[in-house]
Amino acid sequence: QFSPLNCDPSNIFNLPLPDGGNYWSDFDTPAEGCTDADSNGFCDAPKVFAGGTDNLPSKNPFTEDNPLEECCSSVVFLPGHQSTRLFSTSDSGDRLWEPNTNNDVEALYLNESGESIDPSIKTDGILDEVFGSLGNIYLGFINFMDDLVADGTINEWKPLEYDWRKDLSDIVESGVYTRDGHYDMVAEIERLASESQTGKVTIITHSNGGLLAKFLIDRLKREGKEGLVDQLIMVAAPQIGTPKAVSALLHGNKPGWMGLLTERFMDRTHQRTLGENMTSAYNLMPSGEYFDRVLDPVIEFDPSIDSLMNWRTLYSHSVDSLAELRNFVLGGDGRIEPADADFMTPNVLKSAQLDQSADNQAFLDSWTAPENIKVTQIAGWGLDTLRGIRYV
Repeated sequence: QFSPLNCDPSNIFNLPLPDGGNYWSDFDTPAEGCTDADSNGFCDAPKVFAGGTDNLPSKNPFTEDNPLEECCSSVVFLPGHQSTRLFSTSDSGDRLWEPNTNNDVEALYLNESGESIDPSIKTDGILDEVFGSLGNIYLGFINFMDDLVADGTINEWKPLEYDWRKDLSDIVESGVYTRDGHYDMVAEIERLASESQTGKVTIITHSNGGLLAKFLIDRLKREGKEGLVDQLIMVAAPQIGTPKAVSALLHGNKPGWMGLLTERFMDRTHQRTLGENMTSAYNLMPSGEYFDRVLDPVIEFDPSIDSLMNWRTLYSHSVDSLAELRNFVLGGDGRIEPADADFMTPNVLKSAQLDQSADNQAFLDSWTAPENIKVTQIAGWGLDTLRGIRYV
């Protein structure tokens, strides 16, 4: 039983049969107005109170033999790119991300094989606020999920932190090294499902987490465990890539989704160098499916650059196919890799990382959810999205 506060009297406090309504301790006997002539377990008359009406009040209290309907699955949350904190165990536990200086960023650099130059980097939870009060990243979401656990709506939720510099398949297949040890994502899904009200988990993702979820669900399916997931909810997932990633890799503009917050502590030179050996950043560039669906070109060239570059000779007025984009980012125009400080000249990207991201994008473009998993996609929340790059 509960006492509603400030409810509209027209509110209805029951579901249709067979679920029915609530149990009311002051409305469970004939003397109190509850009879059950058809023996279906529900009172024949409604329970009317100041806050509304329960048209199907239960005659019996909820016990193991007469349980409340299970409500909601426990939740796994996969955060976005650059949204897990990273630290080095080789430098007195120094937190490197979010960075305080360019030196922190340099400590996160990868070699040309895409491996961390410092092998001791581990994760340290997801971002709540960036640099204190400068930016609420996931704090509001964290508080909301904690409240769902506190009021019994769900039994548990867990953010699955990960080293966003690594490739998607590496994260899913090899697990994550955290401040507290090592964990495997599939094992965490199994654990949460075993303690969930429904015996399943719901996966909620943000940005790059949506791509990671597809690799995670693929592994679950290969192991015959896809039934442990009932829903996949993706918020602002770059499903087919985004021109913003091209801009960030070529020129170091506003990395990730934190934008101006990171610019205060990391210059464009370090932004660009951090990404150039990172396959996970290449994954975010427009895929083949992007060019099939989007008419706007990723890159455009103004006639005013003809005296400086041969780009309009090679690509006409724009880059509007996957093959042209690959040629351009690899320096197919003959340009050499610019000096680190020269962020106005487009960088020359790495073929190994581009090849791996092409394989990843082919998988992501063709991915379909198992039939038992309901998929919900939320495109974004009204923020401007970069349409493309124009060289003038």
